Amino acid sequence: MATGTRGPVCTPSDAVTFIDNKDISVKEEIGKGTFGTVYVANYKGRQVAVKKLGFEDYPWRLPEPARVLRESVLEEAAIMQQIQAENVVRLIGVCLEPANYIIVMEFMPKGSLLNLLLSNTPLSWAQLLQFSTDAARGLCALHRPTESGPPRVHGNLTTSTYLLDANMRVKLSDFCTTKTKTSVKRYSKFRRGRSTVAYVAPENLRDINAPLTPAAEVFSFGIVLWEIASRKLAHEAIRYKENEIHKFVLEQKRKEEIPANCNSSLAAIIDKCRSFEDTRRPEMAEVVKLLENAERNCPSS
Repeated sequence: MATGTRGPVCTPSDAVTFIDNKDISVKEEIGKGTFGTVYVANYKGRQVAVKKLGFEDYPWRLPEPARVLRESVLEEAAIMQQIQAENVVRLIGVCLEPANYIIVMEFMPKGSLLNLLLSNTPLSWAQLLQFSTDAARGLCALHRPTESGPPRVHGNLTTSTYLLDANMRVKLSDFCTTKTKTSVKRYSKFRRGRSTVAYVAPENLRDINAPLTPAAEVFSFGIVLWEIASRKLAHEAIRYKENEIHKFVLEQKRKEEIPANCNSSLAAIIDKCRSFEDTRRPEMAEVVKLLENAERNCPSS
């Protein structure tokens, strides 16, 4: 399978809207992305979410901080603009004024999928399958090859990077780590030891500098599906201990058990995605079809 990369970054003429900072009224902080802090805000009378990037968001030393921040905002906005899919958070525009490097996007009032899963809110298998299908469609849209190049990869796929809109539909967000092969290697070093290691495919655990491929990200999606099915965090007891996860996955070749009460179709899809061999994992287009079929055949209550 082809290595995940990104095509050429959009230029301002590629329909990314530039927004005047004075038109944005920031209200309160609602979360943090991989890089940047997210706020709820008003933009010309509508409620939006804004992600502000600052120098402190980058763990490595920046040789030209203003240029790097500007490029980071434009790159993430370009990716969002290029995808334009129903299950991807929609871009509204960017602000590139000094000290205000901002991405403006649709507001997702129901928060992250992870927070919902870990709550006490009753959820049926029909709802969990809908979340799974929505999540798969978002990632499939990102993986789809483009005219400008091969498929992209997200780079930090977790249940936290999926958000819920007012209608409880799931959308993929946080594209700041959707990188080229070279940048994925650099990000891998930053990623080491953080909670995202719980979602990393065996081939990337084995070689932290190996490029992230769509097949590797299908494994990550399998972990997302496991969390949806179990309503628990993957590798919760050893989540921040990379050596322990190495031992569990690579040495013992173990997988966390799928809940006994899991919808049987969903359980089979989780197993396919979590295959230790990357060539045996389905592509996301196939995962979408499998989940759509499972959703159709699931009782509504």
